[in-house]
Amino acid sequence: MAYRVHRIGPGDWEPYREVRLAMLRDAPEAFGERWADAAALPEAEWRDRAARQSWPATIGVAAVTPDGAWVGLAGGYVVSRLAYDGEFRTAVPVAKVVSVWVDPAHRGRAAGAAELLLGAVTGWAREQPGVGLALLEVHEGNGRARAFYERLGYVPTGGERPYPLDPTARLLELGLDLRPAPVPGSGA
Repeated sequence: MAYRVHRIGPGDWEPYREVRLAMLRDAPEAFGERWADAAALPEAEWRDRAARQSWPATIGVAAVTPDGAWVGLAGGYVVSRLAYDGEFRTAVPVAKVVSVWVDPAHRGRAAGAAELLLGAVTGWAREQPGVGLALLEVHEGNGRARAFYERLGYVPTGGERPYPLDPTARLLELGLDLRPAPVPGSGA
């Protein structure tokens, strides 16, 4: 199926809410928010959430079928992260990739919706000034998602933290180097 990527904006709060609730129902361990809590949010909060998808240094995208159905989401935003160069700590911008989800009926390599979404967020990240690294977190129990990210070039960074909804579980950090590859023979 041919999907198109739709950049989420303030007017998209209703389909955004619908897909966000579907993803929380489908994968309750994956997104750090409980379905019941999200379902109870007022319309004003959903309007704000949709609007935040298009703030500066932020992106939210939906995978949309030819008939207009939203079947997946992904997002990203730029944050500062401390880096140590051996002598000094400096803040460097990194892109955080969040909320990657595709409806189960549209998953798989043949479908391509997940690759399209992650490609859109990664492409956006490459365009952000100074950003050379994309980072995401995956629940330790979500082997399918981890394999998907690794197939697309993300590698474990060694970073991890407790999962907010269950501190006995871990979120594992994966990263993708966004810097252009050096040209052979260029001395770079």
